[in-house]
Parts: sequence; C-alpha cells; structure tokens
Amino acid sequence: MKRKDALVGLIVLAPCVYLIYKQHIYLAAAIIFCHCLYRFIPIAPQVLKVAKSAVSIKFYNVIIWFIAYVLSLKLLSFMTGIDEDNLKFAPAVLAVPLSFVLLFIFTMVGSGLLVLLSHAVCQFSLLLPGKLHTRIANSRFVDFSERFPGIIFLLLPGLFLVVLLVPFFVKVGLLADARFVSECAPRSKTAMYLRIDDTQCYRFALDTTLLTGDPEVVKSVKDSNP
Repeated sequence: MKRKDALVGLIVLAPCVYLIYKQHIYLAAAIIFCHCLYRFIPIAPQVLKVAKSAVSIKFYNVIIWFIAYVLSLKLLSFMTGIDEDNLKFAPAVLAVPLSFVLLFIFTMVGSGLLVLLSHAVCQFSLLLPGKLHTRIANSRFVDFSERFPGIIFLLLPGLFLVVLLVPFFVKVGLLADARFVSECAPRSKTAMYLRIDDTQCYRFALDTTLLTGDPEVVKSVKDSNP
C-alpha cells in the first residue's frame, strides 16, 4: 500500500475507533463505507468488466445458482415440514437472496486470497533489484488486490437487507406453489392450499394477512375420506 493511502486510512480509522467506543456505530459505519467507496471507485470499471464476463456469468448460473437452489429446497423442507416433492417454485424464489449471500461469501474468500497473493508477490519482489521491486509494488495487480477487499463493506448493506427480506421471499415462494384446486380441500375463491405430506396441507387465506400472517395447517380432504 502506498504511503499516502496508508496515511488516509489511518486518518479515517482513528475517529471511527473513537466513535465506536462512544457507541456511535452507525456513524462510524457510514464513514468506513464512504472510505471504502473512495478506495474502490478507481477499480470499479475493472470489477464491472470481470462481473460481466462470460466466465463470471457461467460461474454464477452453474455453481452459485445451483448451490442456492439446493440449499433453498433443503431449508424450506426443514423449516416448513413440506415434502421436497411438493416444492416447485418456492426453492427458486428463495434461491434469489441465498445466491446473493453465497456471492458475498465467494467475494470475501476471493478478496482474502487476492490480498495473500499480493503480499506474497511483494515479499518476493524484495529479493529483486530495486527498480523491478518498485515496479511490482506499484503494479496494477497489487493496487487492485489492495483496493478490492473494500467491496466487502460496500456489499454489507445489501446483505443485511437480503437477510431481512428472507421471510418475505419464503412466503412468496410458498404462495407460488399453493393451488386453488388441490386434494387438500374443495375449491374456494378465498383460500389456496399447499400439501405438506400425505395427511396435511397449508391453507393460505386470501385476505389482508396473506403476506403477514402464517398459513393454517389443515387435514387433507382426501386423507379424511374412508
């Protein structure tokens, strides 16, 4: 890291430590966020170029989305007790926020590896002649590796928002799988049903509590017949 950047970082960190000590957490977080944004802006075009590349898009669609979908299916089945065979659209809906969480984790791991690699390169450059060492220390790769970890703090507000919205995604997903016509109960304009297992179903009342209330567990009409 250049001496100027290190000095600016120290100037920013010192008051933030004091603010945290005085329990002004949000103000300290805002200052750190602005500093990370200031540090990140110079490499933003490079990061955007990498994010839009075919390799990154395929990695997201094949790896991250697949893992998010499987995790969503397992989590929904565990939390609600619904058989996995009865879930079709809900895992895809919940996979949206989970994919962001996974993307954040991969980004955090990748930034850590970049920092370690950058430090290793700088340490190795100490064995090289002075001019070559200076060129490596001031290279675009080293500069990128030192600035990129700031994206972690920039993504945190989005991560918190996604976590808060997970219950909403769960309800919307379950509603997407619920049906007006099912073996759970006679067809009605005021409710939809989602089968839990062979004997029980969730009943979603179509009223003002649709997205805020919890569904009612009812016995299946098919199961209750002799």
